[in-house]
Amino acid sequence: MKPPRVEVEWTDAVTWSPAEVSLSDVVTHRHCQLVKRRHTSGYLAFQDNERVVVAADYDPPSDDEPSGTIGTITVIPAGWVVAIRYHRKPRNVKEPTE
Repeated sequence: MKPPRVEVEWTDAVTWSPAEVSLSDVVTHRHCQLVKRRHTSGYLAFQDNERVVVAADYDPPSDDEPSGTIGTITVIPAGWVVAIRYHRKPRNVKEPTE
């Protein structure tokens, strides 16, 4: 079965590398903001309580790979996920014919 297309919104960790930061600035969160919101789009390959796996590529089943293949995966800790939005095919759109 083809995995659904999704957009995952998630909060990423931020690394700051200033020369020096006072401990009081860290305590008051002046340098500790979670400011990095990311959006990853692709095929929802796997999801459980620990992780969400999004694949950029999907190739349908073949004789060699009956379940299909995926490529270029992003593994996101489930606790970092803000939202998962499912892409739906627009209604009344005809599939191309060959």
